[in-house]
Amino acid sequence: MNDIKFSIITANYNGFVLMKKYFNCLHKQSYKNFEVIIIDDCSTDNSFDELIRTKELLKNEFKIFVYKTKKNSGPGNARNIGIAKATGDYITFVDNDDWIDFDCLETVEKIIKQKSYDCIIYDYSLDNDNSQTVIKSLYGDFNGIVLKKDVLKYIRNHTVCKFYKKKIIEENNITFPNVKRHEDIAFVGSAVVKCDSFYYIDKPMYHYVQYKKSLSNQNDLDEKTLFIAYEIVKKNYGHIYKDEFKEKSVMDFLYSTVLVMCKNNCKSKKIKTFIKNYEHDNKEWWKADIINRIGLF
Repeated sequence: MNDIKFSIITANYNGFVLMKKYFNCLHKQSYKNFEVIIIDDCSTDNSFDELIRTKELLKNEFKIFVYKTKKNSGPGNARNIGIAKATGDYITFVDNDDWIDFDCLETVEKIIKQKSYDCIIYDYSLDNDNSQTVIKSLYGDFNGIVLKKDVLKYIRNHTVCKFYKKKIIEENNITFPNVKRHEDIAFVGSAVVKCDSFYYIDKPMYHYVQYKKSLSNQNDLDEKTLFIAYEIVKKNYGHIYKDEFKEKSVMDFLYSTVLVMCKNNCKSKKIKTFIKNYEHDNKEWWKADIINRIGLF
């Protein structure tokens, strides 16, 4: 197999000030055949100008491209632009305020050299102040080759910590939906369905830096976007993966929606109505295997 090329896609909005470790980890990657595609989503500060300046400083170190959206539309739209611009054999996503281990690309490349897997999944570390917590990207005890049915059931929906064959994403026209929240649920659910071979690295190589004001911690979340994402995944899973979708929906839809409703201080009647409607479509959901894996009860 020829030298594997990776495309690293990053969306940015007013976040250049947080990108020191991001650029440092790319500069120090032990595997060098990669390109970096950064899409600025109409930042209102000087992020875009600083990105252009940094591009000139680093252009001899690795391939780096900087683009700007026509209007602020959220990270999903920015990442779609990155996917369209990517030229690598595999694409992956790294958020602008996060970073990956220096040997991340080398580790993945060695696995792909053995077999050209459609999707590589790995773990991450949640970095919060002075503490680090390792988070599994698949619920359960996995390592190495993973069956598709298990990935469909137990994969976490964060955009990061996954490498996809660019050809699969491109040929199946897999994109992020036009929503500003929960776009990752729809994308990951759409992408893994189209992949057939998976390899899981039981090692945290991604560092997710959590800030108090980060997007995932904001209280202005809207459960309506969860419904949109849910319907996209449901459509893609269809009747072929009905059992897998039932397992996946417990966390992706039931748990996530109730959590967002609680954060939004929704009335208990509204929450109970949602749960009742969910139970109508998902009989005895509490018997799902994923509950034992995550310890809800």
